[in-house]
Amino acid sequence: MNILICMEKEKSAQYCLSVVREQCDHARFHVFHFLQEAWRKALTTRMDLMILELPKGKGLEKDEGLRTLECIRRTKEYLITPMILLSDLEDTRLYGYNRLHAYACYQKPVNKIVFQQDIGDLLLGLTTENRQSDHQNMMHSFHYRNELYVVRERDLVRLQRHSHTVNVVTVDHRFRVDIRSLQQEADLFESGRFLQCNRSDFVNPMFICLVEKHRVILKGKYGMIPLTNLGRKNAVQMFRNNPGSR
Repeated sequence: MNILICMEKEKSAQYCLSVVREQCDHARFHVFHFLQEAWRKALTTRMDLMILELPKGKGLEKDEGLRTLECIRRTKEYLITPMILLSDLEDTRLYGYNRLHAYACYQKPVNKIVFQQDIGDLLLGLTTENRQSDHQNMMHSFHYRNELYVVRERDLVRLQRHSHTVNVVTVDHRFRVDIRSLQQEADLFESGRFLQCNRSDFVNPMFICLVEKHRVILKGKYGMIPLTNLGRKNAVQMFRNNPGSR
């Protein structure tokens, strides 16, 4: 995880760094004192979180700083990246919410307890999201007779078990595999990354559009899956623990 910190004063930068490091010591931190330098770094290194100080004062320097922040937000890679903003002025905080869609804005001096709590909540969500992203990039192999199928997890839509075989639906193909080939992929089911809708059906939560009382509606062309009472409980538990799954 890459975290960008840009504060005008070294003391402010070190304070933010210490708070975030307490919550997430495994992240890579990139600390700057000028927005233009921070922006150049963000162009070459994908940031997962930005903690920035809104420019203060008047005139060209402030306008350039605000334009830099808007450029960051309009960039495709950073349209929804969480931004935490610190500012001396109330009206600049409103600008942060209205124009930059910040996750949070704080007027200095910052309430340390609130700041730490918000940072902790945000980092928990980001860490969970990164773990899910790592899983979605994993490759899985399935065998049937002399055929070998290798599929990235994010392309697996659903699996339907039968007595001796499993029907696998991916974004591009449908194929049948020997149920014994799933033994090496048992982590898919045991880890809870796939939702078990009923005795036979498992679905990648990325493809769920809607969970109803007795069925799961999938996105696009993938139809629906019957949902048992246990399946519904599984769905509630999954989305409660990992709201980013859908």
